[in-house]
Amino acid sequence: MNDTVTNILQVLKDYSGIIGAVLGSTSTLVITNIFKKCGKLKLYLMNFEGEYVYYDKTFGGTTYQKTDKSKIDLYNLKFSIDIYNSSEEPKIMRDIKLCIFQKKKLLYKESIKDEDTRKISQIGSYANNLNICNIKGKESISLNLSIKIPKQIAINLKNEVIFKYCYRNEKNKVKYFQIFEGKIEEN
Repeated sequence: MNDTVTNILQVLKDYSGIIGAVLGSTSTLVITNIFKKCGKLKLYLMNFEGEYVYYDKTFGGTTYQKTDKSKIDLYNLKFSIDIYNSSEEPKIMRDIKLCIFQKKKLLYKESIKDEDTRKISQIGSYANNLNICNIKGKESISLNLSIKIPKQIAINLKNEVIFKYCYRNEKNKVKYFQIFEGKIEEN
């Protein structure tokens, strides 16, 4: 048994340079991989515009008009955000929604429209839902978004509310980005 330990120690001594190089390379690869994955998505609110509107049916069709306090059919919200991925790895945003909270209670949760996909025709316009967003490492993107909030929720926006952009990340965790807190005032 003593000879075995001596032989192992002699082999380690003879090949210490090679063993050190292998351990050094392995640890460098592991640490580099950890640093590449470090980082997160950083969101910045660039624009936030909202208005109460009503449906005007006087011209044979339906159009949206800004409203006074007596008529509310919906709240039309448009906002822009910039997203920066500080990691070297791509990051994903899935199941993207706008959540409206009042006193920590969820009032409303709905998909957001991507205004960059809006198509306008003679009979109306349509924008696709923003369901998924991939952001490459060390890159940023800008999103122009909108949502139409129905009357039953729009009426409650005159009280203290919080708008949050919510999504699921690559680990399926729900993340929130607050875009507004306070009272929605009418113009």
